[in-house]
Amino acid sequence: MKTGNCQFLYRMLQVLSHVNTTKPTAARGRYLTGAMLRKMFASLPNKIECEQLTDYIVSTYSVIDHNAATSYFKSYGDELITAHANTGSEYDIKEHIIGRSDACYVKMTRVLLASGLVKDIHDVYSMTPEQKRKAFRYLNVRVDAPGKQIAAFLHIPQKQFKLS
Repeated sequence: MKTGNCQFLYRMLQVLSHVNTTKPTAARGRYLTGAMLRKMFASLPNKIECEQLTDYIVSTYSVIDHNAATSYFKSYGDELITAHANTGSEYDIKEHIIGRSDACYVKMTRVLLASGLVKDIHDVYSMTPEQKRKAFRYLNVRVDAPGKQIAAFLHIPQKQFKLS
């Protein structure tokens, strides 16, 4: 084996080892940073090795249990066909756009949580119509957002009752 090949193999093993030792710390909030990744990729001699590293990182950090996912299908090929058939269909969902920015949703979440009207933002789903009216009035005077946007945030069906 040529010296260059040995050096590459040694470097690739070092990089993979670094990926492996960093993964357990991801649960504690320590991930592969941009600086780490740049250093690892810079140490590899060509695009093929960089792609191999990318594949390795993606498979190592994947949250998907690929064996379990494949078990729902007759074969891995069927799983891929299903994934490709569904790709892009998420754009078929028609969303009603209200307002120009979604930034107010973050503010509404903060204001609603601070008010004590909900303990968890998911409580909005289980609020009664009267609780939603109260939350609407509260947000309406504290957040610079159109009423329709506040109603959408609170999941208030506008046909059900008037908000004013």
